[in-house]
Amino acid sequence: MGRRVETEKLIEFAREMCRVAFDGGDMDGWEIQETAERYGLIEAVRYDPKLHTNVANAEYCRPGDIIYVFAGPLASPAPVTQKDKAE
Repeated sequence: MGRRVETEKLIEFAREMCRVAFDGGDMDGWEIQETAERYGLIEAVRYDPKLHTNVANAEYCRPGDIIYVFAGPLASPAPVTQKDKAE
């Protein structure tokens, strides 16, 4: 997925969060997580203590449990290239 598409997904997620607030509503953590997953900003993976060294509440996780990690534009950032700066 290209950087432009990832940025568009991040913007749409932010807009959806703001629309909820503008409409006087609110979202709980689960709803925010579901929305972030729908936009490809987080993803469910199987917990592996060797790979996932910085997981909140890891003391309650067993290998193979489902955890959520950042994905898309929220994952570890790639270096910005001159082409990215031109876009």
